[in-house]
Amino acid sequence: MARNATGCDVLVVEDLRQQRLPARTLVAVLRRAGLRTRLVHFGAGSDPGETVALARSEQPRLIVLSILFANLVEENLALAARLRAAGVAAHVTMVGPLPTFAYASLLATRPPYQPPPSARAQPRRPPFPCVG
Repeated sequence: MARNATGCDVLVVEDLRQQRLPARTLVAVLRRAGLRTRLVHFGAGSDPGETVALARSEQPRLIVLSILFANLVEENLALAARLRAAGVAAHVTMVGPLPTFAYASLLATRPPYQPPPSARAQPRRPPFPCVG
């Protein structure tokens, strides 16, 4: 899948009405490492279709769902499912205190990862540079 010239490498998704420091710090580190990174808002009442459309147009290699509090877990899990259903080939990961400490219960809620058909047919991209 060819990426747009204006696309990004990493899409960081967080409820920006809540604490912004973790996502902004992550974005700064990724940008410093040379990755084109975009921070977008996704919170209670947000339209997941907008985030899916953005992911489809930007074609990132990585989508980070930053979850600070438990009240948005279901919305973020649903967003991840919609991204897959829409054929977004990016790796999707969750970060934050809750995914870190409750990873087993979050993983148990979803079937094993299967890349979308469009990703299976594409050649592998080079790995991300190490950020140390």
